[in-house]
Amino acid sequence: FSIILFSDHTYYRKSLFYITDVCHEQKISDFTQQLSQIYEQHAEEMQLLVSNFRKRNGELRKERCSSSSALFHTWETLLQEVEIDSQAHSDIASILGRQVSRPLLERSFHRKIQSRKVFTHRESYETILTKTEDKLSKCRQDYKNAYLSYLSAPTTASLATYFDAHNAYVQQLHATNGMLDQYHQETLPQLLQ
Repeated sequence: FSIILFSDHTYYRKSLFYITDVCHEQKISDFTQQLSQIYEQHAEEMQLLVSNFRKRNGELRKERCSSSSALFHTWETLLQEVEIDSQAHSDIASILGRQVSRPLLERSFHRKIQSRKVFTHRESYETILTKTEDKLSKCRQDYKNAYLSYLSAPTTASLATYFDAHNAYVQQLHATNGMLDQYHQETLPQLLQ
């Protein structure tokens, strides 16, 4: 008889990847949030630049009346293009903030809470598992001692003690394996939902 332990440590690997994903999501969220702010600031500065030069252009137009030179037309086109670029930067900033940064931040926040729950539960579980393994070791030692006692003095009483120790060991082994199975089959998946 033996206890089923975490021989492949898949739980630990998954938990570490899970934490790494949360950290990466947080970094990506922070980056896209800062990038969004930079785009927004750039868009505002471009719009301010266009507004200032449009005012100057209006003043120039009043002074020169009906000047329809190619240079004036090119200048107006440039201002319009910069204004369009400004709006595009503003749209990009909005999309980055609304569709990338905020959802990632919310998701990473949820995952952090979830991983804290899992690790807190895991610590409690490991404490219980340690106590259970200690009980199992004690039962195994009692079983071994009862067997050796029966071999050295085969009496009805020592045989009964041996059977009782055997049954206690098997019962503890079954309980320990059942607890491990319960944790991995039901408890952990519910925590990760």
